[in-house]
Parts: sequence; structure tokens; C-alpha cells
Amino acid sequence: MSDQKWMPEDELKAHIDKVGAGVVKDVIEHFSAGDMLERTAERGADAALRKVGLGDEDAAADVRDLRNYMAMRRSFKRTAMSTLAKAITIGIIGLVLGGLAVEFDILDRRQHQYDQHRPERHTTGN
Repeated sequence: MSDQKWMPEDELKAHIDKVGAGVVKDVIEHFSAGDMLERTAERGADAALRKVGLGDEDAAADVRDLRNYMAMRRSFKRTAMSTLAKAITIGIIGLVLGGLAVEFDILDRRQHQYDQHRPERHTTGN
């Protein structure tokens, strides 16, 4: 026969509960909820990045390039709008000044004054 010691059932259950609780406690300490959550989040983020094509070593450079492109696009848009606004403003001012010149016959008087002070040309008859 074997030399094993037999425990009563209630002592055996108490021993299993004690040992089991220690094992569970060790597992919980080793794999805390924060660590598990962090690892799960990292896996999810890695999967999402791979899904959109940013899962390789060049991903950081790709993102920087996209940010630079967007910054240049915003700058171009701002400059284009500013230039368009200036062109429209200059056009309106030109139309107003042209309208005033026509209304007050400024252009006709100047042409008339120029004609009066211009020496006459003598043409030889052919």
C-alpha cells in the first residue's frame, strides 16, 4: 500500500480553496487588469493601423507627410483666398474710378487739353 495521507473531505476542500486562492491571486498580480487592458488596446490599435495601411515601419513618415501636405494645402487655400479678395477689391475700385471718370468727363477734357497743346503738323501735299 502507499504511504499517502488521506484528509477528511472538509480539510481537503479548505486546502484546495487556500491553494486555489493563492494561484488566482498570483495570476491576478501577474496579469493586472491595467496590463491586460493596455495589451488589448495595443493589439486593437495595431490591427486598426494595419487595416488602413499604416502598420509598417514607414507609417510615422507617412503620417508626417500627410500632415505636411495638409498644412501646405491650408496655406495655399488661405493665400489663394487672400489674392482673390485683393483682385476683386482692385477690380471694384477700378470700376468705380472708371465710372467717375466717365461721369465727370475727365478723360474727354484731358484729351481735349492734350489736343490743344500739341503742335500741329504740317503735311506736304502729295
